[in-house]
Amino acid sequence: MAAAVRAVAVAPRRPLHIFLPLMVAIVGVLGVLGYALSHGAAGGRTNALIGKPAPKVVFSSFAGESVDVAALQGKPIVVNFWGSWCVPCRDEFPVLQQAWQRYHPQDVQFIGLAVWDKAEAAQAFARDQGAGWTNGLDEDGKIAIDFGVYGVPETYFIDRQGILADRYVGPFTGSDGAAKLDQYVRTLLAR
Repeated sequence: MAAAVRAVAVAPRRPLHIFLPLMVAIVGVLGVLGYALSHGAAGGRTNALIGKPAPKVVFSSFAGESVDVAALQGKPIVVNFWGSWCVPCRDEFPVLQQAWQRYHPQDVQFIGLAVWDKAEAAQAFARDQGAGWTNGLDEDGKIAIDFGVYGVPETYFIDRQGILADRYVGPFTGSDGAAKLDQYVRTLLAR
């Protein structure tokens, strides 16, 4: 008896010229996304307002004073957005306190704005942290929206001409954070 020969179906080979470009495209998109995430917001320069007049900032301080940042034009200004509920903000406050003590004599104005917070909690937090600079509550979040804040802490640097010079996203913590904040403020003073 003759052995029956069966035909074995072999799947056709997919041409390499189809999969290779697809894989290169996927790797490219992932590379661009990774670069954007690591150098975008963390690099602090993704805000379209940088280089333009700073948004209007008018609020009531925790001391009950009306504050209009436009009245501070001619002085470098550091605006920090924070929340009493924000753990990184708590970690950042000692660095801000040290910077305020160092640069306040050079007429650098520090402004702290609590956002997405309750007035009592924010005021108690600023008091307990020993914040010596002007702090208040962005009650409706409008100031944060005008600046383009999407999380806290975020810090903005306004030059003497009222131009939004730079922004830093995230907390300034430890000696590295203090060095970064010093660099931002020294750059601001040099403008």
